[in-house]
Amino acid sequence: MDEQIRIRHAEIAGRAHVLAGINRQDALRTGTIIVADQAVYYGVICDGCSEGTASEVGAHLAAAFLGRQIEILVKSRVPLTRVPSILHKRTVGFLKGILGKISFDSPVSRVDYIKNNLLFTILGFIYLNGELIVFAQGDGVIVVDDGLTVRDENNIPRYIGYALVERKFLSPDASVLPESFDVYHYPAGSFSRLAIASDGLSEEPDFISELFGHKIPIGLQRRVNVWSLVNHKFQDDLSIITLEILPKEV
Repeated sequence: MDEQIRIRHAEIAGRAHVLAGINRQDALRTGTIIVADQAVYYGVICDGCSEGTASEVGAHLAAAFLGRQIEILVKSRVPLTRVPSILHKRTVGFLKGILGKISFDSPVSRVDYIKNNLLFTILGFIYLNGELIVFAQGDGVIVVDDGLTVRDENNIPRYIGYALVERKFLSPDASVLPESFDVYHYPAGSFSRLAIASDGLSEEPDFISELFGHKIPIGLQRRVNVWSLVNHKFQDDLSIITLEILPKEV
C-alpha cells in the first residue's frame, strides 16, 4: 500500500491528581513490528481506577503484557479479527496468575488487593495493511476521522479485574461482565485518522481539534503540556495515541 504511517502519543497527570498528591494512573504502550514484510502498528491504553490506592500498578503491567501478546499473536499469523478474544482470555489469565502468587488471610483482603491494584480499563488498536481493529473494555474515547465515540459507563466501568472477584462481593446491581472486548472493525480504505484516549479527553472535547497533524514526534505531547500547564486543562489523567495514514513521500 502506497502510504506512510504516523504514530504519536502523549500522556500527562491530571491537575486534580497532582494537587491531591495522587500518582498518574494511566499507562500506555505503542509498538511496530514487521511480519512477512508488512508493518504492524499497535497501541494500548490502560486507565486505572481512581478509587484504588495503586491502580497504576495493574495498568502498567497490563499495558506491557497486552503489547507483548499482540506481538506474539500477529507474528503467529492470527487473523486480526480473532486477536481481541484471545487477548481478553490471556489478560484474565495473567491477572489470575498474579493473584495466585500472593497469600491472603481472608476473601476480603483478596478483594481489597484487586480493588487497589488490578482495576483498570483497556482501550487498544492493531493496524495492518490498511485494516484496523479497535478493542475496549471500560470507558474511553475513540476518534476515527470526524467520528467521535465516547465510551461512558457512568463512572462504574466494567473493569476486566472484576473477573477475579466472586460475584457475592460485587454490587447486586452490577452488570454481567463481558467475556471478550468490544470490537470496532475498520476495513482498509475506510478511514485515514485514528485516536484513542483515556476518558480524560471526554472532559476537554475542544482538544480533539489538536490531535492530528503533528510532524515532529513530541508535537502532540507539547500541545498536551501547554493545555495543562498554561491553560490549566485536564483535571483527570490523560493518555492519547494517534495513528494517521499519510500519502507516501516521493
